[in-house]
Amino acid sequence: MTIRADIMALPPQDRLPAALAVIGDLTGEENGMAAAYRELGLSPTQARIAAYLTRKSPGVVPFDAITLVAGGIASDPMFPDTAKTHVHNLRRKLPPAIRVVTVWGEGYRIEGEFPKPVKTPPVQIPADIRREIPTFGRTGQRWTPEDDATLAEMCASGSAWWAIADELERSERAVRDRWRAIGNPHPS
Repeated sequence: MTIRADIMALPPQDRLPAALAVIGDLTGEENGMAAAYRELGLSPTQARIAAYLTRKSPGVVPFDAITLVAGGIASDPMFPDTAKTHVHNLRRKLPPAIRVVTVWGEGYRIEGEFPKPVKTPPVQIPADIRREIPTFGRTGQRWTPEDDATLAEMCASGSAWWAIADELERSERAVRDRWRAIGNPHPS
């Protein structure tokens, strides 16, 4: 499953806190560690990696997670060689009291005396955020035979639920519910 699908599977009241936690996890700003590492002269990417390793310390962080964190929330996971280069450069820039250790076959671990987190201002969520979220274009409208045909065709071709929802201008939930309502098995 994707991060988006995981969050959308949550009850509506839990989605925003979960999304903010993921953003904090990927940026390292959830606990101010990325800002602390930036003060040590690390690049934003290196600071995200170091903050994530610190957060998971003393555990081992799988290499796949490093590629996600290194890419941040604005991009797809980066190529493995690029992520390895970031870890290499991170090791060179860290003070001697902090070490990034390779755990062969598993990933990376960080050891040492970590910097103190820097207080960062909390994310401000507008009180009227629900009014800012646009509704889907055809919410509340009846399904037409053409909609059902498009749904069946896109499902048969293996399209993702979010892509079908975008095409039909409906929510993913509405698309999945309609798929079941027209006699198809529970979507995977």
